[in-house]
Amino acid sequence: MDSLGKFLTLLVALLRLPSAIYSESYSLNYYITMVSSPLPGLPLYSVIGYVDDVFFGKYTSDSRRARPALQWMAERVEPEHWQMLAQLGQYYENVHKIFMMQFRNLHNQTKGISVLQVKFACHKHEDGGIGGYLEFAFNGKEFVVFDKDNLIYIPGTHEAQVITEKWNNREFQGQRNKNLIEIECIGWMDKYVLHGKHYLLRKVPPQVKVTEKASGGVTKLLCHVYGFYPRDVDVKWMRNGADEVYSDEAKQILPNTDGTYQIRASVEVTPREGDSYSCNVDHSSLEKELIVPWEPTISTHRGIALAVGASLVLLCVLIVVFGVLAYRRFHDSRI
Repeated sequence: MDSLGKFLTLLVALLRLPSAIYSESYSLNYYITMVSSPLPGLPLYSVIGYVDDVFFGKYTSDSRRARPALQWMAERVEPEHWQMLAQLGQYYENVHKIFMMQFRNLHNQTKGISVLQVKFACHKHEDGGIGGYLEFAFNGKEFVVFDKDNLIYIPGTHEAQVITEKWNNREFQGQRNKNLIEIECIGWMDKYVLHGKHYLLRKVPPQVKVTEKASGGVTKLLCHVYGFYPRDVDVKWMRNGADEVYSDEAKQILPNTDGTYQIRASVEVTPREGDSYSCNVDHSSLEKELIVPWEPTISTHRGIALAVGASLVLLCVLIVVFGVLAYRRFHDSRI
């Protein structure tokens, strides 16, 4: 078997890390990264595995071991399986070193740090359809993409044409890659479903904490939603129970170490007397939308009262001034 064939075989073998799913539609994804020189806190080589958005395993050049990220995988999958994956990871790492040198040579890059990335995935839809992809990137730019329907590699840059011509001339290479995506990878996913269904079919309701921070007459409301599973969630701020409050701050769902997720949603408002605000959370674990009202602190109440008081004082001053001016005009008109 040629080096590319070994590489792709190892790539799918690494995809055989145990995993789980929580819906009829799911995907198995691997993100592979290699750097040409050491960087602080970053291994020279790493393979990170996900089922949908759930991180479930990795291999790195630092440990040279394949390790499960979830407790149930460590308990249910035999140690020999992880040992085998570690051996494949070590070989896979050596193959990518060759790829790194080839890609650097094509770009005449003899100095500096280069980054090689590979994305491999297979997925199954609710209707039973299957798909997947294999992509290579170099220094942050798409380099080569495998078209599994036409069984060819497509160059993403001028330099990549040299590589794709070589790979496309290898007999049966395209069909082998298609089988790896649509048969082997999918087969392993189905197997992992049996192990992980208990984990990824669970429903964990979110916890919600609402806080505030006032500055310069503007109040920033923060809604921290945490500890929920599965990942999909809708969080929004509402005014008076009817109007959604717009915010230009992006809401990003982040993973927790225990396998749950968290998200923060914040808005800046200028509270007025009579206004109410609430953080509304919609999640599959809830029977109905969770509404958590914002309860202004004493200082915020004082600020609103001062603002209202200042407005009343200003209004009174305007009335007095208007009255004085009106009186003078009336008096002057009689003279």
